[in-house]
Amino acid sequence: MNIRLFNADSDDSRQTVTLDFPVSRAVVTDLNGETQEELQVKNGKINLSIPRFGIRTVNLTLKK
Repeated sequence: MNIRLFNADSDDSRQTVTLDFPVSRAVVTDLNGETQEELQVKNGKINLSIPRFGIRTVNLTLKK
């Protein structure tokens, strides 16, 4: 599953995204699907930074 996040703020500090479903892996990808960064999933939460007014695509692997 892919989610795309947009930072509409001028703050580019790390933020927490809380997921309401079980995820085993989260990876930031570019628009072509190439891996950019592996994110740590902890208690259904991921932390990432997005540049000011930037977009991030996160590929999520759901737990079975």
